[in-house]
Amino acid sequence: MRKSGERFWASVTLTALHDQAGRLTGYAKLTRDITVSKRVELQERRRRTVLEMMLSDAPLSATLQAVLQGLPDQGVGLTSAVLLKPASASSLILAAQQPAAGAWQSLLSAHPLDTADPWADWLQSAQPFLLWGPDPQDPAWCMAARQALGVQTLLLWPIGPRGAPALGVVVLGVSDPTQERTALAALAQEAADLCLIIVQRARSAEAQALAASVYQALGEAIVVTSAAGEIQALNPAFQQLTGYRTEALQSLPLKDLAEDSRESAWWARLWQSLETTGRWQGEVRTRFAHGEVRPQWWMISTIEDEQGTAQKRLLILSEVTDKKRAEEIIWREANYDPLTGLPNRRLFMDRLVQALKRAQQGREGLTLMLIDLDHFKSVNDQWGHEAGDVVLQTAAQRLLACVRSTDTVARWGGDEFTVLLTGAEDAARAGALAERMVASLSEPIAWEAERLNIGASIGLCLAGSSPDDAERLLSHADQAMYQVKRAGRGGFRFYAGEDDLSASLTKAHKA
Repeated sequence: MRKSGERFWASVTLTALHDQAGRLTGYAKLTRDITVSKRVELQERRRRTVLEMMLSDAPLSATLQAVLQGLPDQGVGLTSAVLLKPASASSLILAAQQPAAGAWQSLLSAHPLDTADPWADWLQSAQPFLLWGPDPQDPAWCMAARQALGVQTLLLWPIGPRGAPALGVVVLGVSDPTQERTALAALAQEAADLCLIIVQRARSAEAQALAASVYQALGEAIVVTSAAGEIQALNPAFQQLTGYRTEALQSLPLKDLAEDSRESAWWARLWQSLETTGRWQGEVRTRFAHGEVRPQWWMISTIEDEQGTAQKRLLILSEVTDKKRAEEIIWREANYDPLTGLPNRRLFMDRLVQALKRAQQGREGLTLMLIDLDHFKSVNDQWGHEAGDVVLQTAAQRLLACVRSTDTVARWGGDEFTVLLTGAEDAARAGALAERMVASLSEPIAWEAERLNIGASIGLCLAGSSPDDAERLLSHADQAMYQVKRAGRGGFRFYAGEDDLSASLTKAHKA
């Protein structure tokens, strides 16, 4: 949970910590926010599930239910329903609800959502109706819904094309009022868009027109083939992307679109994967109309009947650049601190291990710094987390200004930073740099009308003054840093061995 109260997806890694004798002393916890990548993953999974259900002619109610079941709760108390406007009735009809057995039926029995006033104009305009908290001016149905469902936030998102009367409405209720509004609105819109495709397909009589409507609404380049891989249909997005028309590819084998299929062994492996798992995805050099060949990301899935026999294959194309962009986002989330933009503990450790290997080969020197911000807890306690965030961001920028582009500054966690100096490093240069860092971090930090005062205690360890092991190097830098803390803070100290932390290379400056 963020400090704002908003819940988020996270990946948590626990690393065992040991003392010099190898005894377990505790654990280091690394938490990284993976909300963006998780939302992309869940969105893709929901869309694929619904598309496959539609192409396999699943019942309308089951497909709508799948849309709601796919919405992520994330512990915010999410309840949802799909209400459809019937051809001849005065109230919207409950078509799906999540949880499946809940209070929705009771609510609508006691308080029907009428298609007449005051909702008639709203259904005609098809504009979202968002209520973020209780308000005496809210419509009576919304107040009844809050009480019956036990929610604070209500979102009513129309099911219908823009500018056209709504066919129904997706209703989301959330008991946690701290949920991010933008993400919640995006969730409601996505559910309404999928429901529109489903309802339009169910109400259409022409199967071919239905499929085209589905493909066009999804906006993704899609090819439908037989179970054997013969092309049967292309959607408009595919035709626009590749320049092909349906008649040009009708009944041709799917592999004719793949330049890579010239290698028969490659296509054989792809098809074996399809027949074994029902799915395949990967980068494929794709033949476009007029002879152009461009890399595309292929995602192929199999539509099966009730007996599990393959009936159709579904190919979805996307630009490789889009996938790479998503991968870059995921990689950055895994390796960088979102607050300061600095490398996180994971990326720092990777760079430290690589630098140690080069140092062991005699190719370059190495100095490790562990920096603890003095008085940070006092700032946080007195002025709050917003002030603390500004201090951490400012400290990060000041540390970056002190080092070279070849050095690494990372946020180790909390109010601690690490610095990796590589190249022809010696105690004199490292000491001068540490002194400059202490002076820079001692300068007041402006926040609103206040001037926040912190400092820094820095422990340093030169590779070669201890066994060249990353964990031990960090432990020794940590010991040196705590010697500075004990000496009064606001300075730096080199690690000089277990028995003599005040040897000739040791130096401390009191604030």
